Amino acid sequence: MIEQINQIIKSLRECDRKIISFIYANGGQVYEKDIRNQLDEPRTTVWRTIKRLEEKGIIIVRKEGNQNLIVLIVNQND
Repeated sequence: MIEQINQIIKSLRECDRKIISFIYANGGQVYEKDIRNQLDEPRTTVWRTIKRLEEKGIIIVRKEGNQNLIVLIVNQND
């Protein structure tokens, strides 16, 4: 499992790492707007990064009203 995590981390961009760290530091889930505000990144940059992380299976996006809740996934099968 450690090797898999290391491989994933190596394949991530700096912005990906910042977002993952921010989500982790905030209990594993945050709203998209909080990520944008904290990292001071444009909406499109954050959204593209979120979609990329979702495609890699690192996070999931849940709709809550008109906001996106971003949840860090911990694979419990490993």
